[in-house]
Amino acid sequence: MGPTAAVLVLFSGGCAADLARASSPAIGCAPDEIEIDKVSVGWSETSWSARCRGMRFHCAGEHGASCSPDLKVTTTPQPAPGAP
Repeated sequence: MGPTAAVLVLFSGGCAADLARASSPAIGCAPDEIEIDKVSVGWSETSWSARCRGMRFHCAGEHGASCSPDLKVTTTPQPAPGAP
């Protein structure tokens, strides 16, 4: 693994909790319910995928996340813990 790949792996692994917190208000899930993957760091913006309760969202942003649901995912959304 080259130095650039190592930096990307360290960055994407280390920032997953921050990205989950940034995604939380936009998708309506608590940060600890959110799984982050497909992190892409660009010159002007970071983008990632967030999964929660069976739904996947595409998110992007620097200071505030903007997330939209992935309409191609066909899983059934799961209720929040403790919800009827």
